[in-house]
Amino acid sequence: MTRCISLWVYSAIALIGALMTSCSGKSPDPNQHLSAGSATIRATHASAFSKHSANMSGAERILRFNLGNDFFERAWVSQRASTQSRDGLGPLFNNNACQNCHIKDGRGHAPQVSQTDNGHDFSSTLIRTIRRDITPDQRQQMLNGTLAHVELNSTGAQIQHRANIGTSPEARLRVSYKTHTVTLGDGTSVELRQPLWHVIAHPNQKPLEQHAVLSVRVAQPMIGLGMLEAVNAEDILRHEDVTDENKDGISGKANQVWNSETNRVELGRFGWKAGQSTLRQQNAAAFVNDMGLTSALQPNDNCQDHQLDCINRPNGNGDQNDDYPFEVSNNIFNDIEFYSRNLAVPERRNAYSRDVLKGKALFKKIGCDGCHIESFKTSQHNIHLEQSEQVIYPYTDLLVHDMGDAL
Repeated sequence: MTRCISLWVYSAIALIGALMTSCSGKSPDPNQHLSAGSATIRATHASAFSKHSANMSGAERILRFNLGNDFFERAWVSQRASTQSRDGLGPLFNNNACQNCHIKDGRGHAPQVSQTDNGHDFSSTLIRTIRRDITPDQRQQMLNGTLAHVELNSTGAQIQHRANIGTSPEARLRVSYKTHTVTLGDGTSVELRQPLWHVIAHPNQKPLEQHAVLSVRVAQPMIGLGMLEAVNAEDILRHEDVTDENKDGISGKANQVWNSETNRVELGRFGWKAGQSTLRQQNAAAFVNDMGLTSALQPNDNCQDHQLDCINRPNGNGDQNDDYPFEVSNNIFNDIEFYSRNLAVPERRNAYSRDVLKGKALFKKIGCDGCHIESFKTSQHNIHLEQSEQVIYPYTDLLVHDMGDAL
């Protein structure tokens, strides 16, 4: 069953999801333009998604944010190098810098097709892989949150289409598109484009198993993630209605996932399918799966048992003056976590204009707010000060929904 998570929609392409208000004639919420409460920034330029929380104060916190930004933007290099703080890329990877997937801290893009081999740009798109034929015991573990998925023997849980010199990438990725026309209720015809994905295994690698399931993911925006983590789990679970008991046609389900730090099942919030419970878990998974970088949470390279060239390649472990001798040192990991928690959300534009309020009323009338919950209040926190007790407007329920076979 394909599921997708109601996304944090603050980019310009998703502003339609913010056009909601009541039809009762009440005055609009005077703070709804402050999407992230007092952390909201005023910015409309090309780098609007790359600023720190507006309510951040103190030179030390701003320095931590800037250090995290530096490691997020700059490219990592392979194996052991003189640049010890950012070596260890690969041996298998999808990209060499976080920013290259999350472009200017915003969303990535679907690959474009070309007639040349170099014309398929998968720089901000990846393909997750899992097994279709799982055992009843594995299915039960997935239902109770102790198992996220069953990996393929050939590629693990993700295809890495790039590799260091001396290591074979797992596959060559290609895409083609076919179009079809849909006629809307008012007679308007719309042409839709459907991608067709082509995975060509490298000659030195195992081909994908016949029972493989592929899930293509475009990198999501980075803004507002700390606010989502600060929402009380109880407030999210209050909207869960797995069997649609209220008969409104919506059956959002919380994705309960395993947290390897706390050793318990927790509410998933991050990723396309709410597969990670915390930003630390999300960042560690991205480091190891997307860039082949180990950390205290993910201490092993993403090599499969048969990938001897991957296993035998030198890595960047053990050359850090740090308590955690991995390719991403503990200090760097913490700075990137701080950075990703504090990427600010820009203020909504034209939030109180007549057309916007009219759209908001229509959005609510047709039931979009059944999934895209307008606002939450974050919990009180003495460490994550910028996210403490803020009224935010994320337009998401942070649940997963069955969107049908076409998705």
